[in-house]
This record gives sequence, structure tokens and C-alpha cells, in this order.
Amino acid sequence: MYDDYLDIQVNLKSKKTDYAIATVIRTTGSSIAKPGFKMLISENKILRGTFGSRKMDNIVMNEAIKCIEEKKAETITIGLDKFNRNCDFNMDTTCGGSIDIFIEPTLNNINIVVLTEAGDDQIFVGIKKLSEFLNINVTGINTEKDNVIEEIRSMDITDSYIVLLTKNEREIEYLKEILKKQSKYIGLVASVNRFKHDLESLKKTFNDDDLKRIKCPAGIEINAVSPEEISLSVISELILYKNANYKNKLQMNETPI
Repeated sequence: MYDDYLDIQVNLKSKKTDYAIATVIRTTGSSIAKPGFKMLISENKILRGTFGSRKMDNIVMNEAIKCIEEKKAETITIGLDKFNRNCDFNMDTTCGGSIDIFIEPTLNNINIVVLTEAGDDQIFVGIKKLSEFLNINVTGINTEKDNVIEEIRSMDITDSYIVLLTKNEREIEYLKEILKKQSKYIGLVASVNRFKHDLESLKKTFNDDDLKRIKCPAGIEINAVSPEEISLSVISELILYKNANYKNKLQMNETPI
């Protein structure tokens, strides 16, 4: 029944387009849609699937659009009669009961901004290779250029993950500009001693809450040694941050995985 969904998802991923899958996980009463029924939503429209009525489909579509925009999963309950007050939404039908729908967005527009001293830096090359496989956007900023500060100032990094592979004194200048903006993540690939030196300088301008936004060393702990392993560690941490909202929402709603 849903054989073509995978092809559509692959196509959306290749275009780096966000989408959401809505799945019926529980029903009571005589709903047409049963557990396992699915709907695929992307770019403000339903690409595949139906739950039995245009009104219900529109409710689910609108909630899926919100999930994509807010980058989080959720479970909604739709009452199938107008008297069911314990539901998120109600429909005036004679079916009775309710339907629980789990909506999970897949975000393909993750943006990583990497500050690096050289385009052939092995960690940067590793991050790019892994990102290509995972359909993640990567922007490299060569810190050997003269206009690095201006470039950072002009960038909208609200939805970006920032990784610094810098190894020089100007690193502090870059961090000052980055900390002035909101971003998803700031990771510094550096030794603990160098980071302590950076912090002492940054404390003159920023408070502790600001400085806590910097993760150093960047990446999850996998005892990484080689540049390729460090790249894997960093990308894994970014995925962990990206999926944190999903995990929290799943635990809150106690939705089975």
C-alpha cells in the first residue's frame, strides 16, 4: 500500500526538502483510518495518503506543517464526534471514538558552517564526505581570507551548526561574532588548554550562559584519534542535537518507537 512512499522520500532527500510522515497509532470507534495508515506531507501539501475525510486530512496536514516549521515531533488526538472534549481536535461525525496520530518531520536542510584554515583540512574533508552521504548542507569559511569577520557578521546562522577547526589567535574574534548570534550549536575542535585560554578572553565580554553554548572539544566521546574518526564524532554529535527534540517529545507522549 505504501511502496511508493520510499521513492518519494528518496526524491525529497535528494532535493534536501523537509517532509513529515503522519501515522495512525491508535483508534477507537469506527474510524476509516486504522493503525498503520500513513500520510506524507511536504511543502504545505499532502503528497500521498488520506485518513478518510478532507477535514481530517487538512487538520493533520496543518499540524504536520507546524511540526516541520518547529522542528519537532508530536502526537495529536482527533475526536470523531463533537462531544469528545478530551481531544486536540473534534469532528462532527457519527463514527464516535477518537484517532491518535503521530507526526514526525524529517529535516533535510541541516546547515553546518565550518571555519577552517584550509579547504584540504582532513577533518573538514571528512565532515564534507559524511555530510554528503547524509544530505547535510556544509558551508566552509576559509579563515585565511581577510574578510572572515565580515562574512560571519553577514550570515544568518539561526538554523546552523557552527564548527571551528581554527588553530590561531583570531579564533577568539570569530567566537565573539558567533556568540552575538543565535545558532543551533557551536563546537570547537581544540585542546582543553587552548579552550581555557579562549574562555579567559571571552569572559571579558560574555556571561557564563553565553560561554556554555560553546562545546569543546566538539563531538561525542568515541576515543577518536584519526581525522576521520574526529569527523565522525562531530557529525554524530550534530545528529544527536538535531534529534533531541524528537526524543524528548517521544518520551513525553510515551509513543512506542
